[in-house]
Formats: sequence, C-alpha cells, structure tokens
Amino acid sequence: MRIFIIGLAGYLLISSAALADVPPPGAPARDACQTPPRPVVATHLIPPYPTESQRLGEEGDVSLHVTIGGDGSVSNVDLKHSSGFEHLDTAARDYVKDHWRWEPPPSGCNTSQVDVDIRWRLNRAPGIPGLQDPTVIMNALAVLPMGEEDYPPAALAGRDRGMALVIAVLDDKGMVSEAGLLKSSGSPALDARSIELAKSRYHWTAATRDGKPTGSIQFLAMFWFPPGETVPNSDQLRSILQMMLPPRPPQPKN
Repeated sequence: MRIFIIGLAGYLLISSAALADVPPPGAPARDACQTPPRPVVATHLIPPYPTESQRLGEEGDVSLHVTIGGDGSVSNVDLKHSSGFEHLDTAARDYVKDHWRWEPPPSGCNTSQVDVDIRWRLNRAPGIPGLQDPTVIMNALAVLPMGEEDYPPAALAGRDRGMALVIAVLDDKGMVSEAGLLKSSGSPALDARSIELAKSRYHWTAATRDGKPTGSIQFLAMFWFPPGETVPNSDQLRSILQMMLPPRPPQPKN
C-alpha cells in the first residue's frame, strides 16, 4: 500500500507493510493479522516542516518502523533510517507518534506494524503537475485573516503569528473531505488549528465538469496576527503570500 501526500514545503511517501506474530489457537487467521492496517486518513497529514531545517536548507528521507496498538494509536516509533538531520528525524517521529492513527486491528491481533517513509523536500512537489507554479495556487486561493476567537489558547498566550498554507480536497458537494499543510506558519498550534478550521468551517461551491459537479482542490492562506497588531488588507496579504511562494518555473522555449 502506497499513499502520497504532497506539499510545497515537503511531501510524504508512505509505504506500509504489516508484520504480525503467529496467532495463538482461537485467534484470527494469520492472514487477518497480516493484512496492512487501514489508516485513518484524516490524521495522516504532512508534518510541519521544522523551521530550523527550512532555515538551514535541510532535506532528507526518514524511515520509521511504527507499532500500532490494539486501539489504532501509535504505541512505539523506531528510527530505521535517518535523514542525516536530527531536526527532520525528530519532527517525523514525534508527529507520527502524536497524530497519526490507524483503524484498530482485528480482534485478537494485539498489534500491527508498518513502515513509514517521510521524504522532506523544500519547495518541490513532484507528482502534482503545475503545483510548483505559484499561479496554480493563486488561481484557487482563499486569503483568510484569522480572528482572536480562532486562536488556540497556548498560541494566543505566546502571541504566535504566521501564515499557514492549507490545501483542501473538496468533494462533489463542495465539502472539505481532506485537508493538509503545504506551508507551516512556524507554530505547530496554529498549523493544527488551521487544518481543523479548514475541515470544519468552510463550504465551497462545487466545481463542474461537463455540466456535472466534481471534486476539486482549494488553497487556504490562513494568516494569524495576535490581538492589537495591524492586519493587512486582502490585497496586501496576497502580495505577502506571493513573495513567500517559489518563483514561477521558466517556460519551455518554442
């Protein structure tokens, strides 16, 4: 089973392979315990790219061995292969352990195990043609200044600020079926809250193809300013975002 989650600040290549002990008599068949566990997709979001790693230009591949408990939560994460950078290794390991969940294994299968590969890449998004071009984002972008009432308490107390760029996958009714982080605000609390709000607050007009509703992608630039700070207007926020995105790739010559 291979799942791709792709972002501007990095992307994941997730490869899962179930491993299980031989079941005792009366337990589920061996094949049932060896079936790869099904991820709870809403929890399998891209980890925030470590701010220090972005500053230093660190990139690499992290391979983790994850043990999943009987309730589907992560009971243990071991580092199989290091990216070569402690910030990236720690960020991958901690985020998977704290946030990712799987459906519980069949009754009698005490644990399941999967391998997870997280590939950290700066400002590259292979696999989605055109996503490297900021025009693609700007043409399907909602600029959203967030209010004081939206702030997580810890982020408000710390006067955290920043911009979280979120990609939302819309179904054929315009509802958000999935959301992931493309660019971190620099604050894990604000990133998590941005994804939560993207999933729960917004409803879009469904796209159409050949006159029929279809799924689509929406980008949300969620700007966070602590109370008392001057909030730029929408045009200024769009200009800020354009400066933060990578330059448009050169066009092929005829």
